[in-house]
Amino acid sequence: MEEGALLEPLAVGVYAGRRADIRLGNSVIIFGAGPIGLISLVVAKAMGATRTVVLDLAKASKRLEAAKKLGATAVIPIGASDKEDDIVARIQAVLGGPADRVLECTGSQPGMRISIRATRNAGIVCLVGLGNEEVQLPMVDAISREIQIITVMRYNHDYPAALEIVASGYVDVKPLVSHHFDLKDVNEAFRVAASGEGLKVMVDLSNQSGSGKNSERLAMAPNKNLAATVYGPNDLRLDERPIPEPAFNEVVVEVDSCGICGTDIHFLKDGGFGAQRLIKPIVLGHESAGVVRKVGSSVTHLKVGDRVAIEPAAGCRTCDLCKVGKYNI
Repeated sequence: MEEGALLEPLAVGVYAGRRADIRLGNSVIIFGAGPIGLISLVVAKAMGATRTVVLDLAKASKRLEAAKKLGATAVIPIGASDKEDDIVARIQAVLGGPADRVLECTGSQPGMRISIRATRNAGIVCLVGLGNEEVQLPMVDAISREIQIITVMRYNHDYPAALEIVASGYVDVKPLVSHHFDLKDVNEAFRVAASGEGLKVMVDLSNQSGSGKNSERLAMAPNKNLAATVYGPNDLRLDERPIPEPAFNEVVVEVDSCGICGTDIHFLKDGGFGAQRLIKPIVLGHESAGVVRKVGSSVTHLKVGDRVAIEPAAGCRTCDLCKVGKYNI
């Protein structure tokens, strides 16, 4: 089920690659060797990038090593005292010149600045990561060289492609998983994910050797469930909640595997990001896959027992954004 839970971040990588218009033979820079950066590397190579360089802080050596194993042409560790000019020169030495495309997955000001400076004339810089509210960028350089700066928010109709490239074996996302935790250890799972100690951190809710969700249920009333709920900054609790009955157009899914996302960490540590703030307690775990347990009366395309991955940002189809094809915003 882990591959299903990884479809959500993979869809982000697919959307980023499409927005950046990565083409066969392109050279691509990827800033950040975290889960989204590594997934973006996998997608860039699948879309035809022939030369890829991944950059991250020198202390992220395990993640940079993972990037090498995933097929990066080169990785560049960045030291605290490294100058912009030197980093740009190192990138261009590896690629043989400026890059065609950049996927900036850190949200950091240095990453954005170097992305612009290391991109060829009329190249594309795609901002994927969420970082500081405001940054200072070399805009005269970007404008005079007609560098396109585009942004990504989640994904937009990219789940089918993400599912297909995993199901067909075209890409393998399993090497991205570095840690597994039971639901009862969710606070430690978040600590590891936030620390950058690993790659993708997964929470296992299946019944394996007496662990996971089913063992937690032994002490719970029937028709109850456990949810990892954020109440405020650094306040994550396991709540007992009723298992709902599905509406006519809904299904109830028993989650098997769940990945911890950077968005989850933002809500737990900072109370949200940008305009999206924690107003009331919210249940985390949107990177999930599991088994259908109940089906609404009008649902015909799914049945009890089906294994499914959850697309958490599905559109309502009625608001102005959905009507113009931007359900992801």
